[in-house]
Amino acid sequence: GRITHASLVPTMLRRVLDARPEGADATGLRAVLVGGAAADPDLLRRAVEAGIPVAATWGMTETASQVATATPAETAADPTHAGRALPGVALRASAAGRLEVRTPTLALGELVDGRVRPLADGEGWFATDDLGAIDPHGFVRVTGRLSDRIISGGVNVDPVEVEREIRALDWARDVAVFGVPDPEWGERVVAAVVVAPGEGRGAPALLAALLAALPDTLSGARRPKALYRVDAIPLNANGKVDRRRLAQLYAEDASAPATGFSRGPASPGDPR
Repeated sequence: GRITHASLVPTMLRRVLDARPEGADATGLRAVLVGGAAADPDLLRRAVEAGIPVAATWGMTETASQVATATPAETAADPTHAGRALPGVALRASAAGRLEVRTPTLALGELVDGRVRPLADGEGWFATDDLGAIDPHGFVRVTGRLSDRIISGGVNVDPVEVEREIRALDWARDVAVFGVPDPEWGERVVAAVVVAPGEGRGAPALLAALLAALPDTLSGARRPKALYRVDAIPLNANGKVDRRRLAQLYAEDASAPATGFSRGPASPGDPR
């Protein structure tokens, strides 16, 4: 039968679009919720151009899923936000850029050593792990996750910001940016990239091309110091990018020189 509604994480949406036959009929769709991780605006635009009514969302397990949602029309007009707060939900951003939620759907707390530790403060606000802002129109703009943030030489680097620039390159099919330990800078920025079919350049040449293409706003600590060419980006059980797994796979390179270092296994354990 015809699917009317679906809920996907960005990786799932990308794979659906890649596998979708040309001219496929999407007229039965009313909404495809996209959440669970930061969605690249270009991915959402691609879905809109394919006639898919995507609705960007933001939420988390602690709040029983969604707390903000954009209508398909709002996403089509501007795919850089995750919509406004749902009825009964209050949102704000702290001075440090951490998104906070107050909602009746918030879990009472987490069980620690047999006791319930409240998630919210005395005023009912829950500090999420997400970073971002609420714009003057009330739209939520997520810029990254606190747990994913890389600190290199004292500079805060949000992987989503770097990934967005890399995905814009015509030879990059998918990408995950993560940090690995560095003896001098604390952490270094690293990119694992799935390249387009037929791309013959090796990882060192791709790294050089990447660095030449990045805008000046991504300078210094925010520029990848290594690039790994991989067959697929590892995902966790929830379908989200497993940055921790990537960091574990490539942590052995942490002692290598930071400038221009690159090597490119096609997949873990298969060096090229």
